[in-house]
Amino acid sequence: MKKINLFYSIVFCLLILSCGSEDEEPIPQVPTVCGTESIVFPTEGTFGPNILGTEGQNITIDAGTSLSLSASLQENCQRLKVTFERQGGSLTGLDWDFDIFTVSNWLWNLDETTGIQEWTNTGKDLDAHFKAFLPGTYNVKVYINGSSTPSTEITVTTEYENVDFINTFSSATSMFREGNDLYISTDEEVLKLDMNDPSQHTTVVSGLSNIWKLVKHEDYLYISERTEVPGIDTKLSRINLTDASPSVEYMLDGLTIGGMAVHNNFLYLTDLRKSDVVSIDLTADSFSIVDLGISGLESPINMTLGGDILYISEESSNAKITQIDLSQGTPQASTLKSDLLFPDEMNVDGTTLYYSALGSIYTLDLTQDNPAAELVRKLSTLTFPKGIDVFNNELYFLESPLNRLVKFSLD
Repeated sequence: MKKINLFYSIVFCLLILSCGSEDEEPIPQVPTVCGTESIVFPTEGTFGPNILGTEGQNITIDAGTSLSLSASLQENCQRLKVTFERQGGSLTGLDWDFDIFTVSNWLWNLDETTGIQEWTNTGKDLDAHFKAFLPGTYNVKVYINGSSTPSTEITVTTEYENVDFINTFSSATSMFREGNDLYISTDEEVLKLDMNDPSQHTTVVSGLSNIWKLVKHEDYLYISERTEVPGIDTKLSRINLTDASPSVEYMLDGLTIGGMAVHNNFLYLTDLRKSDVVSIDLTADSFSIVDLGISGLESPINMTLGGDILYISEESSNAKITQIDLSQGTPQASTLKSDLLFPDEMNVDGTTLYYSALGSIYTLDLTQDNPAAELVRKLSTLTFPKGIDVFNNELYFLESPLNRLVKFSLD
């Protein structure tokens, strides 16, 4: 009987041991905190150097550099926010070109009064594309999991490499050069610079409004001004440069001027609304517009002249540069180069056509049929040249929105 009781006692004890104690506490798990050690910022991303790959350092880059913002987050990191603040005042628009199509789960917000741009990533990995920055200095801060204290801070300074800054203006809308004389327009006045010392300028005429384009022919400077619709509805005036104090002489209004050029006493203009080229006889007693009836043009924007050939940039679904031989009795349009990306300002130097597009300068060899577009200089995609010109093997361009005259060597 004692043996049986002992047996049951042993079995009962084994059952208790196998089931465990109801009062036993579970082993606590130490929570993993999301910190900078939980985020990996590679030095290179898919699209170029990673702007956060040099964490904690101040970096200097060329304003035309394509950059990545790449990161890999561990599971405990649920949110990553990156802000960019441009030093030097408020912003009037985006200060960089962010390729939002490379990452779909980014939210962005712009505070134009403070100049702070913010992107928030709610995923685990990201590889975003910054095509370029405007020249300047930016404070970059990284916040994780909703913290109000940045975990990473970095200063990025961007500027053009091997570029000379010649002069700065209150605004910059257009320029035209004849010999050593360079004429530059702001919103309200026309300035004159000597190419021997373009750091200095004098005022030719003031008191205008929203100057759009200007071109010189003989003693006169022809000026278009935006009126009702900025950049579309314009009026045309001129000033006599031989006058001691030039006054503005009204010519025509109700126009839709894109670009202007003068050839054999005729002023040629691209008509944005008609998608045509029109001309004005500058020797006539009264000024009137004649349509050239050029067919096949789509959204003609700017023009420039090379000999008898008029070159027109078109920003259409099939952006291209068109050429028109003005020596022909009935001028016809033919395509010089198609499938371009938003060609705009142009200048002919010998047998080379220079043109600007999306913050870059390209060339076309005019001696070739369907010439290849060759990249000359990559600028910020947010730089909009308001005129380009080649002088003594240096390319000058009037830069907007920073409103300055810039040059770089073509050697």
